[in-house]
Amino acid sequence: MPFERYLREAVLEPLAMTATSLDGSPAAGLVGPLGDLLRLAAELRSPTLAATSMREVAFSGLDGVLPGFGPQSPNDWGLGCEVRGTKSPHWTGARNSPATFGHFGAAGSFLWVDPVADVAACYLGDRPFGDWARVEWPALSDRLLAS
Repeated sequence: MPFERYLREAVLEPLAMTATSLDGSPAAGLVGPLGDLLRLAAELRSPTLAATSMREVAFSGLDGVLPGFGPQSPNDWGLGCEVRGTKSPHWTGARNSPATFGHFGAAGSFLWVDPVADVAACYLGDRPFGDWARVEWPALSDRLLAS
């Protein structure tokens, strides 16, 4: 089964993410509005369809580079989502728990879920990821968790 069909039938349709589509690579090509992203965040916060393997570290202890934030040891990832762990610097805030998981993209958007705080956050940006995001995203995350 082609990935795009599986994505549509197993995720997008059951979550009523009707305005989202895959435009390119599965790694970076999902395009849609904030409402659909919020539906995905709700699913990741309280899974009914999504595998819990997205929030669990898949290969523990591997070093690597967190794009835009440099080398990390370890650079833990689940299946499709990055797991915060003890990484520093990081795109989530200092208040986020190590169990926080999510994804951000070069288009300037992010989604994270902090299962300890039982909070999810989504941001759709209007400019590409850059130095501004390294400063603003962690500060925004800390403000959200403080409230």
